[in-house]
Amino acid sequence: MGNLLSKLKIGRFVGAGHFGQVHEGDDPVHGKVAVKRIVRKYDDDDTQWDARKAGAQEEAQNLKKAHHRNVVTVHHYVEDDTDELILYVMEFCEGGSLAEPYKAGPIPIDQMRSIATDCLSGLGHLHANGMLHRDIKPGNLLRDSRGRTKLGDFGLVTDRIVQGYGSPGDYAYSDHMAPEVLQGAPTSPKTDIWATGVTFYRLLSGKQWHEEHAPGMPAVMAGRFADKLIWLPHVPADWRRAIRLMLRPDPADRYQTVHAVEKAVAALSIHPAWECAVSPEEITWRRQKGARTHQVVWDRSDPKKSSWQAWSEPTDGIGNKRTLGGTNKPVTAKTAHNQLTKFFATQT
Repeated sequence: MGNLLSKLKIGRFVGAGHFGQVHEGDDPVHGKVAVKRIVRKYDDDDTQWDARKAGAQEEAQNLKKAHHRNVVTVHHYVEDDTDELILYVMEFCEGGSLAEPYKAGPIPIDQMRSIATDCLSGLGHLHANGMLHRDIKPGNLLRDSRGRTKLGDFGLVTDRIVQGYGSPGDYAYSDHMAPEVLQGAPTSPKTDIWATGVTFYRLLSGKQWHEEHAPGMPAVMAGRFADKLIWLPHVPADWRRAIRLMLRPDPADRYQTVHAVEKAVAALSIHPAWECAVSPEEITWRRQKGARTHQVVWDRSDPKKSSWQAWSEPTDGIGNKRTLGGTNKPVTAKTAHNQLTKFFATQT
């Protein structure tokens, strides 16, 4: 692609979202950057396009107020020399988004608390400066070169766009809209708290488990979403309680501020931190405890004949294997899930 009026150079394609494509870029002042390209629509007349540009420029000025270690920095706004393109030039996050870790599987609770702490710190800063995010999801949580989590794509979403969720790219995240938004109410700090709660549940579950068990938009509309969540058995009770409180159907019953959520998250357990892998046939868990490795395997290839086994063995391979629990005969998937939940609750 060609040079632009600002001497900004556009490089390789990184990804696409609701608002356009993201590319790497090289900026004369900021060096390596991320560039979000918002292209003029084919049916935009001059008046409509001029209005979009004016709105984008005003929004870019607003976004530049959000200087925080957990918010992606917006450097500046550029219009290309063809007058067909709007560019947001932003900080480049080397670690990419949490969309790929989410697809790979559940995130251990020790890592999850660090992610949650960063996310809430950035969100609290936006709220304190009179801004809402409106689109919190794994793909909008980015990691810098230090592994720090930052909020991206804030400020670009409007209530009009939120109400229009349902396109193929967005429908999978429709349950991130709080029930009051689905009923026509405007977004608010408490709707950001809802979306953050759903995001935390997703990251603790991983894509495979979430797609199997997420209650979906009908449960949101019915006010039953939090009650219908099915958790992976190793997720501790305090994490479940905190996230359910973020997902109360009545906004008056949720945490009232991001600061209140931050305090709750700071007190959440981070041990034992199990590494978990989920497939349609089995779920495995693994953790290190002293000189021994603890492992759990849940065979769920047949929902009517589930089984699970837990054991520990010396990490160096010298010594005896010890049985920690398991089934003596096949059980239903629901029974196995209940037994595993009780088992993990006893582990320290």
